[in-house]
Amino acid sequence: MENLKEHLFSMAEEDYKKFSLKLLPADTKLLGVRLPKLRKTAALISKNGLSRDFLDFIYNYECEYFEETMLKGMAIGAVKCGFEDRLRLIEYFVPFIDNWSVCDSFCSSLKFGDDELPALWDFIGRYLESDEEFPARFGYVMIIRFFIRDGYIERVFGCFEELKCTALYAKLAVAWAISVCCVEYAEKTLEFIRNSRLDDFTIRTAVRKIRESYRVPPEAKARAAAILSERK
Repeated sequence: MENLKEHLFSMAEEDYKKFSLKLLPADTKLLGVRLPKLRKTAALISKNGLSRDFLDFIYNYECEYFEETMLKGMAIGAVKCGFEDRLRLIEYFVPFIDNWSVCDSFCSSLKFGDDELPALWDFIGRYLESDEEFPARFGYVMIIRFFIRDGYIERVFGCFEELKCTALYAKLAVAWAISVCCVEYAEKTLEFIRNSRLDDFTIRTAVRKIRESYRVPPEAKARAAAILSERK
């Protein structure tokens, strides 16, 4: 897309910028473009598949603003391409993730079929084992997105237990993932919380998220709180 930066400036809203800055790191360079508008722009950028213009945008366009980085992630999610090509694009993009919002929006933009999940699981393993904050968060948010399901749930709990990254947003992703597990796998999740070797902050945060969830039954919430008290 020609004059992309000019296009982004034209969609910026000062009030939305002020609101968004409260949720992001203080040094974030933000224009204030709403996510639906970014998604429409990403669809335009990716409409011709892995074209020369698309690849030039992904690999050569210099991102100055938060929205530009967000746009690259959304375009990778939107472009029509094969599985291996998408993994290469993901692998390129992950090192540029520098906050929770880019990470989570990127993960939510990705789509994979059930038949692709075994290979995707192997692919995210490197991120689950990372000791860097946002690569690790990417791996655990991908678990939330694709792998809290039959056939993977035991491996998922094993990955929680093996968390290597001690940075805040990696721990918050694991806590979030544990709370999502409690929706469909309450008994397994409560047993995990009871016996887990995870640090107290992550477990406490997971239980808080469980208690705040509208999707977790009241009985499971009460039992999670009781288990947390027993751990102290």
